[in-house]
Amino acid sequence: MPLKKTVVFFVVLLHCAAAFSITDTAQLKQVGITEKLGEQIPGDISLVNHLGEKRNIGQFFDGQRPVLLNLVFYTCPHNCRFAMQFLTETANALADRVDSLKIGDDYRVLTVSFDETDTSEIAARKAEENRTILTYKEGRENLLFFTAGRSEIKRITETAGFEFRKEGEMFDHQSALIVLTPEGKIARYLYGIQHSPSDVKLALIEASDGKIGGGGIINKVLLFCYKFDPVGKKYALRAINIVKLSGVVTLLVLTVFLYRMWRRKA
Repeated sequence: MPLKKTVVFFVVLLHCAAAFSITDTAQLKQVGITEKLGEQIPGDISLVNHLGEKRNIGQFFDGQRPVLLNLVFYTCPHNCRFAMQFLTETANALADRVDSLKIGDDYRVLTVSFDETDTSEIAARKAEENRTILTYKEGRENLLFFTAGRSEIKRITETAGFEFRKEGEMFDHQSALIVLTPEGKIARYLYGIQHSPSDVKLALIEASDGKIGGGGIINKVLLFCYKFDPVGKKYALRAINIVKLSGVVTLLVLTVFLYRMWRRKA
């Protein structure tokens, strides 16, 4: 590697280490996610939307559509920014599928800043930036961006098991998409800043108990065939259930074949 490139590489490496390292065990304990599956997000948590209007989070738990909760801080120049962008791109991919799921029709997205200094003006910029990416224009009003005060941030993050630590102007935190049931209970955590459309689709179907997307039977089959792997943090095929399903299909095909043969001879 040329000397100049080597120097640049190590400068960038040292910069990243200084910016994002957590240097001791006490700090490490302040950052992370403690999963609280089944926990109810309090409906009276007060948020402020990108227009400066107060809204209780419970208004978005309509009993029909699951919710994707994305906890970020808007001034983040890297992970949070990409998490918002990738989530919008994933929504595009879900809407473009034959078995589509669409924001607004089938689910909602709530992005909430855990930085109490973020303002509605900043949220408005993020709303415009990400709604522009969303190709399904009818769903843009359900791609929602909020800020909150310190006490409300504490309530929502503690309920979700989301821990973060302020470091200068930045925050140390883990990235995850939190999937809520239509009633506002935590159903699943999808870790990282980028998620496969298949994982998000399965998580939404699971959270809604298979009631979204207009394909009840298909959804039930998907939930029968796939299971969330708590180690790999992704959905994986249930091998035993695939064998069972294959056996049932084979039996049905064989039954139809034998019936037709019997009818011909009769």
